[in-house]
Amino acid sequence: SYSIPILTFVIKFTDLLLTPYKYRCVTNKSYTSHNYLKENKIKSKMEGKSMLKLSHVLAFLLLASLFQSLIARDLGDDIEVLQLLNDGEFVLCPGKQSWPELVGKPAEYAKKIIEKENPIAHISVLFPGMLRPANYVCGRVFLVVDWEAIVKITPIMG
Repeated sequence: SYSIPILTFVIKFTDLLLTPYKYRCVTNKSYTSHNYLKENKIKSKMEGKSMLKLSHVLAFLLLASLFQSLIARDLGDDIEVLQLLNDGEFVLCPGKQSWPELVGKPAEYAKKIIEKENPIAHISVLFPGMLRPANYVCGRVFLVVDWEAIVKITPIMG
């Protein structure tokens, strides 16, 4: 007498496991095998499209990595090395390198003094909020001023 209810429970439990969870939650009707196969066919087409996109991305990355090796060149012994003498002070540009005495002075006055003391200097005025490049350029001097054109930071070469 116990075998029939247990057998019924096993059949219903296996049916519950084989039916996808999202279909069990959404519908109360019994899900036929025809509808289940139809949904899986649509789902597999969508998965196929995403797999195709993934394969295109992987192919592109593979080709890009192959071209990278073609671009790289061996420079060998053609590299020139610049030797600098270590005499205690590291100076690349001739003439005066900084002007701390110009802080608080008008920009026009500071520009004339810098040009007089170092003729190779190319002077640029920077107002508040303007960016200053971080690379070193021989002969370049930035005058950092406020809105009244008064020098706020010590002008230095570079």
